[in-house]
Amino acid sequence: MTDAITFLHTPTEAEARKVTLALKAPQATRVNAVTVIATAGTIWIGLKLTELALGPVRGPDLNILICGIVTGVAAQIIGQSICNIMRRPAARKAATHAAHLEGETRFHISAEGLTRENGLGQSHAPWSAITKITDIKEGLVLFVGTAPVFLPEAALLERLGRDEARAQLLAWKARSSA
Repeated sequence: MTDAITFLHTPTEAEARKVTLALKAPQATRVNAVTVIATAGTIWIGLKLTELALGPVRGPDLNILICGIVTGVAAQIIGQSICNIMRRPAARKAATHAAHLEGETRFHISAEGLTRENGLGQSHAPWSAITKITDIKEGLVLFVGTAPVFLPEAALLERLGRDEARAQLLAWKARSSA
């Protein structure tokens, strides 16, 4: 075991994208009033489009109703997909911009916690604030609350092996909880 792990790392845009993608959790669908209204609206539009294509509905016709509902739901799915695609570049840009602003970062990890110094300033998180330690292909991620802090494998391997670094971090975390 070691007393502290200290290293310098300059995050790259490609690395920030990889980490963002590796940590991306499936988003839970929230059902709220806007979702219900939007879904009902697209179903209504689907019914109207079906009515325009097949003529006015006279009496209960289950086929036209099903066709209208399917058209409305398809329109909803397409609309949500377009919105998600339009938001992706902004999310990527935000992640890479943060990496660019930080510049070279000095990490110091010890029994007291995690200290980072970079172009944005200095921050310290005691082990009680670190909620989770996760392995990803590119390295290890410490979660300070819900905010991920990436520890690149290349920088960790200069001092310790991946498994040894993880064991040391978990030991410090366990010691602080005791």
